[in-house]
Amino acid sequence: MLRKNILKQDRSETVPPAMSATMISIPDVASVLVSSEDSLHPIDHVFDDHNGPGGTRWIAGEVGEQTIIVAFDRPLRLQKVNLEIEEAEMSRTQELSLAVSDDGGQRYKEVLKQEYNFSPPDTTSNANGGQCLWTT
Repeated sequence: MLRKNILKQDRSETVPPAMSATMISIPDVASVLVSSEDSLHPIDHVFDDHNGPGGTRWIAGEVGEQTIIVAFDRPLRLQKVNLEIEEAEMSRTQELSLAVSDDGGQRYKEVLKQEYNFSPPDTTSNANGGQCLWTT
């Protein structure tokens, strides 16, 4: 079962924001904090095995910028993150910012910023499988 907390934040403050040879089971190695979630589409869906177009998904419970923090139980070296984004209803741009912390969340270093453009019905998902690569 996914260990999670819904983040309650003052909207005037800015909150700092794997697929490899071995797939990591997030529920086994981390807790997840999220700024909001729709009750029918909880953050748990991000970490289940129902992937691909039409799979389960997380939907924010509030409009606006969202924060997801994966707080690992112990430090892990990650080199690849697999991310799937799907938008079947409206044209929009989705921006992803990936940041890491090596001091328990006191400071974050952005390692990736990427935009995805959706224009249904032609473009509804990030077609490359959503792999976000970076080097540390």
